[in-house]
Amino acid sequence: MQKINLKQRIIGAIVLLALAVIFLPMLLQESGGTKISLQQLPSRPSVPDVQGVTTLPAIQLQSSDKIATAGATAWSLQLGAFESEKNANALLKRLQKAGYPAYIQIQKGKTGNIMRVYIGPEVERGKLQQEADKLTQQMQIKGTIVAYKAINTDLQGGQ
Repeated sequence: MQKINLKQRIIGAIVLLALAVIFLPMLLQESGGTKISLQQLPSRPSVPDVQGVTTLPAIQLQSSDKIATAGATAWSLQLGAFESEKNANALLKRLQKAGYPAYIQIQKGKTGNIMRVYIGPEVERGKLQQEADKLTQQMQIKGTIVAYKAINTDLQGGQ
């Protein structure tokens, strides 16, 4: 009988200890909402001279622009996805000629590379929506606003 009581007490102590390890840090944390940390946002990509260029521009990360990242993100306007590098470069050239900060990101697909053409990035989604409306009126191109994803330029160089 005493062995059973001892086992139950040991098991109860282990359960209480486990609960304390799990819930005590949450109770002791400072309440005050989400902590905001600053992170670097890449600047808009530079606009290279596109005449005779066969390579796709890569986004260069710079340390000049900072944003708060808790719940905030940057946005880009996706205007097309192409398997043909020629078609992607043609749209890129057309957008850059019109003064838009356009760039291309390459993703590996099941049947080959997919080149996605974007405008941006922009921190304020509303500004990008205005650009999308303006682009639809001026060039009859409809786009989709997507969360901006920086690419690793070291990986793109190897493709």
